[in-house]
Amino acid sequence: MLGVHPSTLRAWMPNYTGDDAKFLSEYANRGRRQFTARDVAVLKVIKQQLDENATHDEIVAKLPALVEGIPEDDLADLADETPASDASAQGATVALVMATQQLSDQAQRLTQQDAQIAALTEAVYTLRNDLALIQRDLAAAGRLLEALEAKLAATEGKVDSVGETMHRHSGPVSWWTSKEG
Repeated sequence: MLGVHPSTLRAWMPNYTGDDAKFLSEYANRGRRQFTARDVAVLKVIKQQLDENATHDEIVAKLPALVEGIPEDDLADLADETPASDASAQGATVALVMATQQLSDQAQRLTQQDAQIAALTEAVYTLRNDLALIQRDLAAAGRLLEALEAKLAATEGKVDSVGETMHRHSGPVSWWTSKEG
């Protein structure tokens, strides 16, 4: 509300709550530092004076006149800050909601992309496994083809051998069969 760091407020307290200068309520210098509306108004005056380069001693000297018109239940200064604070809070809230929505949308897109990538990865693994099976089957078919070609070559060799033998013996066999008849 004041734009003053809590440790700075603690440092100010001895200057404005002591016996020589009692400008703030008894609650202001307790452990929890609870400020009344009047305390806040007085602290605003102190901050304004410090911003104008006044020393604490000068402020203590001028403060009775500066805070003389501030009633105990003065809430006007607090109310003056509220609309601006509310407007900036609303703006920040809207910005936060929009940013949250954008992040949510991005997260949803990333989740969908992740699911697509997972499905494609699964398809690639399936295709890779299928390819490995096809390669294995082709290798087995190649070995079988080589074995069949070897048997065919051996069979052709035997057929050729039998054909030659039959050709060599075909002359006497035909002569013998023609004599008997």
